[in-house]
Amino acid sequence: MKILVTGSTGKVGSRLVPRLLAKGLNIRILVRDESKVQHLKDLGAEVITGDVNNPETLTAAVKGTDTIIHVAGYFRNMQDTEGIMKTNYNGTMSLADAAVGTGVKRFILSSTSLVYGHDLPHPADENDPCTVEGAYAYPASKLKAEKELLELNAAC
Repeated sequence: MKILVTGSTGKVGSRLVPRLLAKGLNIRILVRDESKVQHLKDLGAEVITGDVNNPETLTAAVKGTDTIIHVAGYFRNMQDTEGIMKTNYNGTMSLADAAVGTGVKRFILSSTSLVYGHDLPHPADENDPCTVEGAYAYPASKLKAEKELLELNAAC
């Protein structure tokens, strides 16, 4: 089984990829800058240069994979609503389209607990209703992608 991981240079992905490789899994990583992941390449990761915001690079990245673990996301500049939506929603859907087009069987999206609001009396889980409070683009972009991925999954 081959797994594609996005976001391998970020906070979550940089910790996830070495753990997956240590388990002996066949890991391919999608990166914008190959020079930032030599340590992951040395651990055995297959490196594909591309970007979720560049759909033309995604078919080659996903082709031949069984699973995608999509942890890439944009949140560093919370004022950049356009950039957040472009990466977290449009980029996710471009990756999902490439996955469907190449027959990938499983797509795992790393979202955010912020889609559940702040007033739950227990730790949130996927059975809780989603609500995006205020005008925060980051959780709104993640929730929009979640909803569309569920619709895409139902249609497949």
